[in-house]
Amino acid sequence: MVKLSALTPRDVAMARRDATGSATLIAEHRHEIRNLFAVILGLVSVSGRGRTDGQGVMRDIHSRVQALSHAYQASQDQPEAGSVGLGDVLFAVLAPRRAGSRPIDLTGAPVDVPVDAAAPLALIMNELANNAASHGTLSAPKGRIDVSWTCVGSEISVRWQEFGGPCVQSDTEDTTSAVLIRHAAQQLQGHLSREWNSAGLCATLHFPMRQP
Repeated sequence: MVKLSALTPRDVAMARRDATGSATLIAEHRHEIRNLFAVILGLVSVSGRGRTDGQGVMRDIHSRVQALSHAYQASQDQPEAGSVGLGDVLFAVLAPRRAGSRPIDLTGAPVDVPVDAAAPLALIMNELANNAASHGTLSAPKGRIDVSWTCVGSEISVRWQEFGGPCVQSDTEDTTSAVLIRHAAQQLQGHLSREWNSAGLCATLHFPMRQP
């Protein structure tokens, strides 16, 4: 007959710690899912506001939800819970564009951001890419985009520079897109500045670095 050894106080403490850790991870995951659904509902509402072209609305909603899906998947592939690599989010969201013949170069040092930053980052990058495809550099045969990011002190900067596209003025930007970008930047507690020059649009996103 096999005798089971009695649990020591240390064993009990470790079991409780593991159970608490698992409960915390489950709660964080539920929180992420709730936030994601809230963002999607908001996107559906904003995308269709004041528009009568049903197919265009559906196309925009699909693009935006797909960007969120790519960002969410990137966050789930991380070894550390609660954080995601900034570069991983940008690569995931822009991968469909980079798979085509339009070059989009991404460069930057490894920087981790909280998981809740993935959704607003995805929306901003997706809107910039959609605008570039509609009337920016991705609508031109030789257009290209450089995306780079840096972290200096407590501030993260993401720079979107277009080259080789048509001369675009600020009033060509879709109003819904501008609203989404502004709200997403505010969720990051940051802001996005734009310059339209002869090379193309240069947009820079600035937001504070937060601990996951």
